[in-house]
Amino acid sequence: CWCKAVELFTLCMQHELLVTDVELIDKLQLEYSALFDAVPAYFGLKRPKHHFLSHVAQDVWRFGPPRGYWTFGFEGFNKIIKAGANRTNYKHETRSVMRYWIMRSGHNMRKVQPE
Repeated sequence: CWCKAVELFTLCMQHELLVTDVELIDKLQLEYSALFDAVPAYFGLKRPKHHFLSHVAQDVWRFGPPRGYWTFGFEGFNKIIKAGANRTNYKHETRSVMRYWIMRSGHNMRKVQPE
Protein backbone atom coordinates (compact mmCIF):
# COMPACT_ATOMS: atom_id res chain seq x y z
CA CYS A 1 0.00 0.00 0.00
CA TRP A 2 2.73 2.44 1.01
CA CYS A 3 4.87 1.60 -2.03
CA LYS A 4 1.90 2.21 -4.34
CA ALA A 5 1.28 5.59 -2.69
CA VAL A 6 4.93 6.55 -3.20
CA GLU A 7 4.76 5.45 -6.84
CA LEU A 8 1.62 7.54 -7.36
CA PHE A 9 3.09 10.59 -5.61
CA THR A 10 6.34 10.35 -7.59
CA LEU A 11 4.44 10.24 -10.87
CA CYS A 12 2.26 13.21 -9.89
CA MET A 13 5.29 15.35 -9.02
CA GLN A 14 6.73 15.27 -12.54
CA HIS A 15 6.99 18.63 -14.29
CA GLU A 16 5.23 17.30 -17.39
CA LEU A 17 2.68 14.54 -17.74
CA LEU A 18 1.82 12.69 -20.94
CA VAL A 19 -1.56 11.15 -21.71
CA THR A 20 -0.15 7.75 -20.75
CA ASP A 21 1.01 9.22 -17.41
CA VAL A 22 -2.49 10.50 -16.64
CA GLU A 23 -3.94 7.07 -17.43
CA LEU A 24 -1.31 5.52 -15.16
CA ILE A 25 -2.21 7.96 -12.36
CA ASP A 26 -5.82 6.81 -12.56
CA LYS A 27 -4.76 3.15 -12.53
CA LEU A 28 -2.35 3.67 -9.60
CA GLN A 29 -4.92 5.44 -7.43
CA LEU A 30 -7.36 2.55 -7.94
CA GLU A 31 -4.63 0.06 -7.01
CA TYR A 32 -3.65 2.13 -3.98
CA SER A 33 -7.25 2.31 -2.80
CA ALA A 34 -7.70 -1.45 -3.13
CA LEU A 35 -4.44 -2.11 -1.26
CA PHE A 36 -5.42 0.36 1.49
CA ASP A 37 -8.76 -1.42 1.91
CA ALA A 38 -6.94 -4.77 2.15
CA VAL A 39 -4.93 -3.75 5.25
CA PRO A 40 -6.94 -4.86 8.31
CA ALA A 41 -5.23 -2.31 10.57
CA TYR A 42 -6.48 0.51 8.29
CA PHE A 43 -10.17 -0.44 8.66
CA GLY A 44 -12.22 2.70 9.31
CA LEU A 45 -9.32 5.05 8.56
CA LYS A 46 -10.36 6.23 5.10
CA ARG A 47 -10.74 9.98 5.09
CA PRO A 48 -12.02 12.52 2.53
CA LYS A 49 -8.46 12.89 1.20
CA HIS A 50 -8.72 9.30 -0.02
CA HIS A 51 -11.81 10.24 -2.01
CA PHE A 52 -10.16 13.36 -3.44
CA LEU A 53 -7.33 11.16 -4.66
CA SER A 54 -9.82 9.50 -7.01
CA HIS A 55 -10.13 12.83 -8.84
CA VAL A 56 -6.41 13.44 -9.43
CA ALA A 57 -6.35 12.16 -13.03
CA GLN A 58 -9.35 14.33 -13.96
CA ASP A 59 -7.80 17.31 -12.18
CA VAL A 60 -4.59 16.87 -14.18
CA TRP A 61 -6.65 17.16 -17.37
CA ARG A 62 -8.25 20.35 -16.08
CA PHE A 63 -5.42 22.11 -14.26
CA GLY A 64 -2.14 20.51 -15.31
CA PRO A 65 0.43 18.68 -13.20
CA PRO A 66 -0.40 18.66 -9.47
CA ARG A 67 3.14 19.82 -8.76
CA GLY A 68 1.90 23.38 -9.29
CA TYR A 69 -1.17 23.21 -7.04
CA TRP A 70 -1.28 25.47 -4.04
CA THR A 71 -3.21 23.87 -1.18
CA PHE A 72 -3.87 27.06 0.77
CA GLY A 73 -7.16 27.64 -1.06
CA PHE A 74 -8.34 24.11 -0.30
CA GLU A 75 -7.46 24.54 3.37
CA GLY A 76 -9.40 27.80 3.45
CA PHE A 77 -12.44 26.02 2.02
CA ASN A 78 -12.14 23.37 4.75
CA LYS A 79 -12.50 26.18 7.31
CA ILE A 80 -15.81 27.20 5.74
CA ILE A 81 -17.10 23.62 5.72
CA LYS A 82 -16.02 23.15 9.33
CA ALA A 83 -17.98 26.27 10.30
CA GLY A 84 -21.06 24.68 8.72
CA ALA A 85 -20.42 21.41 10.57
CA ASN A 86 -20.12 23.23 13.90
CA ARG A 87 -23.65 24.58 13.45
CA THR A 88 -25.15 21.08 13.16
CA ASN A 89 -24.52 19.62 16.61
CA TYR A 90 -23.10 16.84 14.44
CA LYS A 91 -26.55 15.53 13.52
CA HIS A 92 -27.26 15.02 9.81
CA GLU A 93 -23.92 16.67 9.21
CA THR A 94 -23.64 16.21 5.44
CA ARG A 95 -27.09 17.58 4.70
CA SER A 96 -26.67 20.47 7.13
CA VAL A 97 -23.26 21.43 5.76
CA MET A 98 -24.64 21.44 2.21
CA ARG A 99 -27.56 23.65 3.28
CA TYR A 100 -25.10 25.98 4.98
CA TRP A 101 -22.95 26.11 1.84
CA ILE A 102 -25.95 26.72 -0.43
CA MET A 103 -27.25 29.54 1.77
CA ARG A 104 -23.79 31.10 2.09
CA SER A 105 -23.24 30.91 -1.68
CA GLY A 106 -26.67 32.34 -2.41
CA HIS A 107 -26.07 35.19 0.01
CA ASN A 108 -22.72 35.98 -1.60
CA MET A 109 -24.22 35.87 -5.11
CA ARG A 110 -26.99 38.23 -4.03
CA LYS A 111 -24.43 40.77 -2.82
CA VAL A 112 -22.82 40.78 -6.29
CA GLN A 113 -26.08 41.16 -8.26
CA PRO A 114 -27.25 44.73 -8.85
CA GLU A 115 -30.73 45.33 -7.48
